[in-house]
Amino acid sequence: MKNSLSVAKLKFMDCLKAMGIFYSISLLLMILTWFLSVKERGGGYNNESAALIFLFVCGLNSFKESFKFTSANGVSRKRYFRESLIAMAGIAALATLVETGLRLISQVFTRHEMLYNMLYESNSILAVVVWTFALFFCVSLLGWLINLIYYRSSALLKIVVSLSPVYVTILLIWLNKLIGGSVFIAIGNFISFYWGITDSNSYVAVLNLLATSVFFCGLIFLLMRRAPVKE
Repeated sequence: MKNSLSVAKLKFMDCLKAMGIFYSISLLLMILTWFLSVKERGGGYNNESAALIFLFVCGLNSFKESFKFTSANGVSRKRYFRESLIAMAGIAALATLVETGLRLISQVFTRHEMLYNMLYESNSILAVVVWTFALFFCVSLLGWLINLIYYRSSALLKIVVSLSPVYVTILLIWLNKLIGGSVFIAIGNFISFYWGITDSNSYVAVLNLLATSVFFCGLIFLLMRRAPVKE
């Protein structure tokens, strides 16, 4: 695999096939929603939540098989990491463009309920596109990171990782009760700051999402640098 960006092209095309099926179904659902809204004079359409899940799953499924294949063909881990990021950024950008197109089309026929509009007052197309891309890219990286954590973990550690969200939630609830609700207030304030909800500024969220993506990239590279090739 000596061709320039051959790994990126391989991973992009693999995800593109699934994306074609996903958005074909999304288009059919949009048409169905429009038909129902005409008959019932109401209803709305929102595909972003499903797109987030789809991109997260793409991230989850983006590593093991392609890593084995490229390693067998002499691709270095640095190159694999670099071109995988390019592929994920391309998929996130394409999904952003498709979501924007669906939004513009669906608004003609029915009410389009966007995650962005639920959080911010601005309706700038540029702000929507930048925010959506940053969110999609970050979620894709999160899927890749979780897949890598499981890939590098022993059987016991996989169980610990799987149960850790439950234990963390229980610990937070206990601490919140212990100190009079301050923990959940602090978490709520952090969420408002992270997403720029306090000032209704989506670019704050974009910066935070990109910073989170850089953090995820660092963890991914560290986990992948010495990752063994498993069957």
